[in-house]
Amino acid sequence: MGWRLYLSNQAVQRLDILPGQPPLLAAWIARERVYYFDQETGAQAGERTLPDAPAPARADDAWHTFAAGLVAPNKAYLPRVRTALGDLHISSDGRLRLVHVPPAELFLELEGKDIRLDTGDVARLGAVGLDRQMGLVAALDDTGRLHLFQQHIPLGAFDLGLSLADGLPAAVAVAQGGGAIFASDGQQIVLADSSGTVSRRLEAYYTIGRVACTPDGRLLATTDLDTNVIRVYHGSDLTPAYQRHAVDLLAAAHQVQLIADEPPALGALSALALGMKGALAFALGGVICASDIAEMTALPRARKLL
Repeated sequence: MGWRLYLSNQAVQRLDILPGQPPLLAAWIARERVYYFDQETGAQAGERTLPDAPAPARADDAWHTFAAGLVAPNKAYLPRVRTALGDLHISSDGRLRLVHVPPAELFLELEGKDIRLDTGDVARLGAVGLDRQMGLVAALDDTGRLHLFQQHIPLGAFDLGLSLADGLPAAVAVAQGGGAIFASDGQQIVLADSSGTVSRRLEAYYTIGRVACTPDGRLLATTDLDTNVIRVYHGSDLTPAYQRHAVDLLAAAHQVQLIADEPPALGALSALALGMKGALAFALGGVICASDIAEMTALPRARKLL
């Protein structure tokens, strides 16, 4: 059935499903403000206001102390943290950190070294992803090229046939192990591998909003900016697997609070997360919902005729 709760009068900016004991859902309402909830029950498991990231250098002890402390109550490292110095992506074991400094700089922190990743003359990186297990870095630039690095080693820049446009969200999601890289320009999704080879392309008939994949890349979820339908695809070939309107999933979920405001009638889904074993979480305005793909409508998979 899942659960839902009203968290804030502000839109939830990001959701992260954090494995551990117990599994937690992290909900960010601001760059420095995060709440934790038990993924199964919705019980609050803590909250935190992060200190400002030390500036200007990332090489000093203050920065390393700050970064090492980005851990949830269940001891899981936070996957991504927005700081005044840039977006910080963290590996599952906390040993590797990727910093995206807008508009187009990337730095890799590994074993005490701060290494700049060369993206050439790129003007802007629209989306950045990190394989939290093996350290594959994937960055989508404003011309639709995908820049890949195996940790600090450049693998190349590859034209995916995407077209980033103002007003349309770009997204990159990387499965653990780097076996699947999903990239979107808001109009289509491509599935590529660590060699930059595109194996599947999906032309969407809706405007793609948020994009999330399971850690193993088996499933990919998207939100529809126009209708708030959540769609789930098979990660291997981008064929449709499940779908349901977010409002229907909210209605089917147990309300944790006795009294809570309803989600806004208008507005797009602001956050999306997909975990192992079908775990799904999303936010509509300040309302968050933890559900499961079992609550969605399963779609028949096309098969070749005999």
